[in-house]
Amino acid sequence: MNNNNNGLLVILSGPSGSGKDTILTELTKRDMNIKVSTSMTTRKKREWEVDGIHYYFVDKDYFMRKIDEGQVLEYAQYGINYYGTPKAPVDELLAQGRTVFLKIEVQGAEKIRKLYPEAVSIFLMPPSMAALEERLRCRESEDEEDIQRRLTIAVDEIKRAVEYDYIVINDIVSYAVSDICTILDAEKQKTFRCKNIIREVINNVDLRGVLKNHLSRYSLVTATAKRARAISEDAEEKQIILTEKPVSMAIDEILSGKYIIIEPEEIRNI
Repeated sequence: MNNNNNGLLVILSGPSGSGKDTILTELTKRDMNIKVSTSMTTRKKREWEVDGIHYYFVDKDYFMRKIDEGQVLEYAQYGINYYGTPKAPVDELLAQGRTVFLKIEVQGAEKIRKLYPEAVSIFLMPPSMAALEERLRCRESEDEEDIQRRLTIAVDEIKRAVEYDYIVINDIVSYAVSDICTILDAEKQKTFRCKNIIREVINNVDLRGVLKNHLSRYSLVTATAKRARAISEDAEEKQIILTEKPVSMAIDEILSGKYIIIEPEEIRNI
């Protein structure tokens, strides 16, 4: 499978009751570019959930038919229910340059990492098993047998948290959301994700004058990437169709002096 380098695929896993839905809701409020993939499930819909938004709620026969048709990217059995990720919407969002979150179970996460090696994986950890049990009971959506089954499964899932790139403890929601935003910012600046930007910046001969002005190539590439991302997000928010690549627009702004790069003193002295 050819991975699309335009977007960022993020796997978010955690035991039932760890707060995945709450975290994802807050993340989408902070960043308009974040999209959450809607999964299919055979479990019963909770009273507050909306079909097509929180999950696609389907019966087992429909779920299995979609697997046979190759329309499910990954699936896993969690307790007595099935969960799966429709494939086409994920690839489409990545092609648009979105940050796509997959809220999936540990079993499914393992499959996704094999299909998308560049995906970022985050495990959402409860502060304690006691806190996890309290959250499950407060939901009032499971009977005692189901609660105990979920707690048993949670122990096995937490043991596999070491397989993930990052572990975020969800004790205070706002802190956990900020931690994840920091992870996303760092991942987007990784060199292998900026190869196209690096080539476009370095190959643009008009930038030689900018580089002579005591500006390091590192700062130039970083600033161009940040400005291009800002242009893209602004266009999305205002529903504007861009006629040029965001990177090209960012370079033009730098050359014209419309966008001023302030380089840290420690970098200038290197």
